[in-house]
Amino acid sequence: MKEEAERTITCGMPGSMNNNQLPVCPGCMHGVVARCVCEAIDELGIQENAIGVGGVGCHAMTGGAMEIDYINVAHGRAPGVANGI
Repeated sequence: MKEEAERTITCGMPGSMNNNQLPVCPGCMHGVVARCVCEAIDELGIQENAIGVGGVGCHAMTGGAMEIDYINVAHGRAPGVANGI
């Protein structure tokens, strides 16, 4: 029988997420994506080194919910800016 890996269940808000409310439409999943990204940042322990880059659109608001450095850039420029960073 295989040994199961030890798992830790975390309740509450990720440490790299703040209490700012995202102004998104009801049923929008942008908040869920932001939380998943913050959970991954916490799990990897990279909050001090993480920099978010967002383009134009609703997803640009997710940066306000994260306790990391975050920059919004013009439409279509996020990959180039992220590469430069």
